[in-house]
Amino acid sequence: MNGPTAQLQTRDVLARSAALVQPRRLVARMPRRGDLRITIDGPYTYLNIGDLEHLVDDSVVGGDDRGVATLPDALDWARDRGPRGVEVADWVQEFLAGVDDVVLEQAHRIPSFVDAVTVRKAAQLLDADPAISIGQTTLFEHMALIGWIHRTGADAAWQLTDIARRFDWLTTRTVIVRRKRYPQVYVTARGLAALQRSLHGIAGPPAEPAPQPTLFD
Repeated sequence: MNGPTAQLQTRDVLARSAALVQPRRLVARMPRRGDLRITIDGPYTYLNIGDLEHLVDDSVVGGDDRGVATLPDALDWARDRGPRGVEVADWVQEFLAGVDDVVLEQAHRIPSFVDAVTVRKAAQLLDADPAISIGQTTLFEHMALIGWIHRTGADAAWQLTDIARRFDWLTTRTVIVRRKRYPQVYVTARGLAALQRSLHGIAGPPAEPAPQPTLFD
């Protein structure tokens, strides 16, 4: 940063985040000032530019959305603005010091099944790859082998493992069969791509999940 007029550089978080854990989005409230949207993506932290400018010098209306800046750039910019900016920067660092794994997991939004496909449909999409031959039952077995799902017995429902949830490879939908509720496993677009790699596929990425999958897809 070269001075108080230096501009914050916008970063495209989503374009770079695929290889990392799902971005966690937090909202911190500075007393008598306003809110600050924070994105934490693995080792990287980003602050919303409009929110930060509003907290520092009221130059924009809170909620203005013009992208994000990296934490180091944002803190340097704030401190260059003078005493009020230093106060905001110190508050941001104090807030982030209290953000631990528990807070980040609470901020994790599980993907909706609407943006995913059933295991049966996932097997069909993967089977279209000339290097892959797989059906629904075999795909369940493969996902159990690589540690995405588990169950306590042959008649028990499949459960997602922590790693499958953390990386948003799978999600679930609660269904009722014979008056009994159980979680039906769905595969996300990210999960399809990871499965194709694990099965040594050679074709392009599997087709995108249908926008409105049903129980019988």
